[in-house]
Amino acid sequence: LASVPALEGGLQLPGMTRAVSSVKPIVRTGFLYDPGAGPIKTILNCGHSVIPLVLKRFDFWLLLAYTVAVSVWFNAGPWPESDTSLGKLLRLEWSEIQAVAGITTVFEVFYTNYCYGRYIELHASTCKVFTLVEQLAFELRFHLEASPSHARLCLRYLLASTLVFCEELQPGIAQGTVLEKRLLHPEEELAIRDRVGYRHALTMRWAGEVFILGAKATSMQPPAHTMTLTKLEEVYATMKVVLSTLWMPIPFQYYHLLNLMVSFGLVVWGFYCGTWASYSGVGLFIISSVNFMGLIQLGSAMSDPFGGDPLSFPLQTWLMDLCEKCEAILEYDFGNDREQLWKDALSREAFLDLGPGTTDGL
Repeated sequence: LASVPALEGGLQLPGMTRAVSSVKPIVRTGFLYDPGAGPIKTILNCGHSVIPLVLKRFDFWLLLAYTVAVSVWFNAGPWPESDTSLGKLLRLEWSEIQAVAGITTVFEVFYTNYCYGRYIELHASTCKVFTLVEQLAFELRFHLEASPSHARLCLRYLLASTLVFCEELQPGIAQGTVLEKRLLHPEEELAIRDRVGYRHALTMRWAGEVFILGAKATSMQPPAHTMTLTKLEEVYATMKVVLSTLWMPIPFQYYHLLNLMVSFGLVVWGFYCGTWASYSGVGLFIISSVNFMGLIQLGSAMSDPFGGDPLSFPLQTWLMDLCEKCEAILEYDFGNDREQLWKDALSREAFLDLGPGTTDGL
């Protein structure tokens, strides 16, 4: 670490020019919709739903063609009479359909609930990582103010650990961005290149070692020293939770049974809808198959929110925003002579009267 240089002139990351020029909107996950819109308006806005994904599936069109063929055969073809042995064999009662549909629904509800709970857990843990890193940037600014080089190097390694962590979640996330070269120098990247699976742990350890050196250089008191190191360990532990959750999907055996039940249920349902006295049963089958297949598609997207589908977290945007905030916290100053500036501000400070009527005209 003694041979690793700190960034001269401050931590220079994208988006910061030592001044905050604009207010950025909150980055939301997924499509922002209006919950107050009516059901018809919501249904018509299907471009951001699972319907386009279902319509791209080959098995959907295969089952639809099967249902249309049964319907044409029943309504226009030589369908066996109901009193014949073959006609009785081909007749399905509604009670038989209910049993299959009920079992399939139970399988789908359990799978969707599991995937949604996993989605929420991954979102909360990932946001916790970014929040803890921001808090550490504050602590580095205040505790290592007397040694800005230690603070900058420690923060750079901390952000590099976050970057490597995001790369493990979504490979190629930093490709083509300036973060790839500014957070890790060539010799540092070479040192962790072959350490697949724990590169974020190594860079996190570097951050901790630099912080300890900075604490000794600034004679930091033990309570603050311990709290910051504990928070570093908490960042790593939360990263481990995210990776462990992501690497433990729902067992394939259950997913296989789910697809088996849905496929069997749609075959039976398609046959039942095809034997209606009109072709309207085909429309009912389309709606039902979109629901059943759409829930599987939705659950699969939620189980891995670091892919490229619309439900994925905007990880690259979060990472760039984190670097921008951390650089602002560490480097941005209100003025050149901060001590005199705060003295002037304190001398002008008066009673904070926020009683009734103080907000008039706002």
